[in-house]
Amino acid sequence: MSDWETYVRAHPRLVGPDTAVTVGESYAWDRGAVDALPVLSGLLTGATVTPVVVGSKDAELLAWDGPTGRRGWLCRPPQGELPIDVLPLHQELWRSWGGIINVFGAPTHENAYGGDDTWWSPNHREVLTASSAADERTFVEAVELYAWAWEDEDLQVPIDPAEFALVAKEANGNLTAAHRRTGEVVMFAPDHAYAGVSEREGCPPYSLYTIDGGADLAAWIELAAGQWVA
Repeated sequence: MSDWETYVRAHPRLVGPDTAVTVGESYAWDRGAVDALPVLSGLLTGATVTPVVVGSKDAELLAWDGPTGRRGWLCRPPQGELPIDVLPLHQELWRSWGGIINVFGAPTHENAYGGDDTWWSPNHREVLTASSAADERTFVEAVELYAWAWEDEDLQVPIDPAEFALVAKEANGNLTAAHRRTGEVVMFAPDHAYAGVSEREGCPPYSLYTIDGGADLAAWIELAAGQWVA
């Protein structure tokens, strides 16, 4: 079974019978590593790449052998350097990899709540994509909409959300963002059952969190990539 067939079997409703799909020839990753991200680089350099066109949208399926079988990510193609205000590391990624728009064969790490604390999970719709980083309103509006949570506790929102770029969007509305200068990672999570998170200083429950072991962009990427190795 090809990697694309494995992906479609995992997501039978995502590619309808009337959706035009063109699957290209698979090849071994040939774009090198990102020196600052050895764990992610290990996954990328060991991946098989299958170019696909779904409808009119180009994508790449990256796949490799995991402990329980084939697994991987449906990704956007490389974007090159873009006029988006993000960390140099984020720009460097886009030159070889466009970020994740879906996954298959995801590892499961059960947490204390019985949930899945894999940071790049089937619940994620955008991870490290240019389109999410270019979205300057979603994170700002989400935090502003929940300003009452801080007001109820006689607190003030301790960050300027406009200084953060989105690095992950979840289907349930949770958002992860990285500061455009310092790389600090915060997660806005009004609906979550994650272990491995801590309320950010000055924040009420179910608002802004830090991710244990993923305080900045590089650490967060490496933490998430490491879950996909196991």
